[in-house]
Amino acid sequence: SIPDSADSAVQDDTHEPAVDRSLRFTGVGRVEVAIDDPSNTEGGWTADLGDRDFTIELWLKASATDNTAAAVECGNNSVWDQGNVLVDGSRFDRTRGFGAAIAGNTVVFGAMLEGQALTVCGAFDVLDEGWHHVAVGRRASNGQLFLFIDGGIQAVAKGPAGDLSYPDDASPSGPGDPYLVLGVEKHGQGLGFSGLIDEVRISSKLRYEASFEVPTEPFSVDGQTLVLWHLNEGQGLLLGDEAQLEGDPTNGTIVVLGEPPGPNWSDEHAL
Repeated sequence: SIPDSADSAVQDDTHEPAVDRSLRFTGVGRVEVAIDDPSNTEGGWTADLGDRDFTIELWLKASATDNTAAAVECGNNSVWDQGNVLVDGSRFDRTRGFGAAIAGNTVVFGAMLEGQALTVCGAFDVLDEGWHHVAVGRRASNGQLFLFIDGGIQAVAKGPAGDLSYPDDASPSGPGDPYLVLGVEKHGQGLGFSGLIDEVRISSKLRYEASFEVPTEPFSVDGQTLVLWHLNEGQGLLLGDEAQLEGDPTNGTIVVLGEPPGPNWSDEHAL
């Protein structure tokens, strides 16, 4: 975790203990991390997911009062973005991408590629104002999507196979295009997420393919960790990435919008 401030390092080489925190989203602002440099045709950066297996997992705490998106009819469609959006990795032209949201009080997860799409739905209520662990994953070879809530498998189905990542030679169709975004639909449509998010980890593998015991400690970096945000900073607009893979801009940036402004820091935490 990153210390509270630059002044927390004391001259006698001792440090203030880390304080666990989380980030409160208010339905408008976002967190974004760059996935591509549109000024060149070089390969995408670490958070440019979709050309390999991946898992995105996080803890969330929210209420039904603040997240009012209705249930969606999951299947061969891309209706996941009609929910209160948690994660958005889609292109503006809707030709490829993925995302997760809360719709009808549960988590939905979807992917799209060149006219094919699939959205899968959970069945567990996550809007009870308690902390819940959410994990979504995709197998690139056959497009299989996985959705877990609190370690329980909610859905598994085969969607569009192939490369969902941001095209290396693409010109952005909108300002949000070359980013992976938390908290809103990144192109300014639909409903954002209101509530707390803690401990975000992105991995280059399918960490879960069957039900599992949820973690009881903060995530740690291993050989498959692409991005890890503990969200303990407590101030400022930069989220320090614990993985820090060489040469990649995987520190997250908070974009504050709305009134009351958000995202903002909270002393509540999941673990």
